[in-house]
Amino acid sequence: MRHTLTWRPLDAFCWTAALYTVQFQGEFERTILNDSWLDSPKCRRTPRTHCDLTPDLGSDSDYGVRVRAECGQQVTPWTRLNALFNRRETLLRPLEMAVEAMGDGVRVSFERLPQTASVGVTLWRQGQEQEVRVTG
Repeated sequence: MRHTLTWRPLDAFCWTAALYTVQFQGEFERTILNDSWLDSPKCRRTPRTHCDLTPDLGSDSDYGVRVRAECGQQVTPWTRLNALFNRRETLLRPLEMAVEAMGDGVRVSFERLPQTASVGVTLWRQGQEQEVRVTG
């Protein structure tokens, strides 16, 4: 399971590339480290508008997450998630899938596939299980 934070780009005009920094705060940072925030190592001053927080949110505690933008010497205020995030509350549901034979191929389609999904398909003919072909 991956936890990716995505945000809208900076609304204001920026003469240089806008750079974003993401920070997180878990229970340890709130209680032991006096309410401190830690930079996400992969998401410090990045031009991207998304951040994979999977390695940062490694425990089943409540996390605060925030992001801010830099444009030259100007820095925006931090924008925080409305509520604390806890990976235990992530709901995984099976994907709705349709499979259709098309000549020598197979067409696999998904309804409402998540934007960050990675799909692998395993194909074989009955009686030829030793010749499995994996795609994706």
